[in-house]
Amino acid sequence: MACCPKRLLTNALIVAYLAALGVGLALHALNLPGKASAAGYFVVWDMFCGWTGYETRVRYIGEGISGQHYDLLAADDRSPRLHGSIHRAHYDFSGRHTPAIAACVAARTGHEPLARIYVVEENWSKHYNLSPRLFEQTYGRPHGEFPVHRHFRGLLAADGYVLQTQASWLAVQRQEAMLANPKLMTEVQRGRDVFTARTASAPR
Repeated sequence: MACCPKRLLTNALIVAYLAALGVGLALHALNLPGKASAAGYFVVWDMFCGWTGYETRVRYIGEGISGQHYDLLAADDRSPRLHGSIHRAHYDFSGRHTPAIAACVAARTGHEPLARIYVVEENWSKHYNLSPRLFEQTYGRPHGEFPVHRHFRGLLAADGYVLQTQASWLAVQRQEAMLANPKLMTEVQRGRDVFTARTASAPR
């Protein structure tokens, strides 16, 4: 009895796909150079390992010389929206361009002269990112009512000069989780390299 060509093609595609995954896993596990190729990106098993379960937004709060506070990003309606409806400043997750962004939005918005600019990070779980109808159906409360973790990221002068800075909320959570695990801290101390050095004598 002859086998159906469609089934043979399907089986061949499944075998080829599983073989490609196996090769990608082997390259990654053995740390071979092939895993860094463009084709290897589609078969490595940890393609999305750097993604977090939290949505992150940043707020630039300007404090005027009178003590009045201004939400600078909300007022900057002339900034282009590159990849959707949110401000481009939210894509600077690492905070590398925070001084330039702060100086830019402060110059493009209307307010009294600023004394300083506060940078505040907001984080919430991505499973709250639902449409208003689905959110109300799932959680039984109005859309937008969910816990948000606010975290101080930095303090800038009015011209963007950095006065104070702090790590991201996720980095702080990671460090606190490590410090709260005695077994892990013991392993860290045990695996730390120790070097002994003697003072070199001057040439005679």
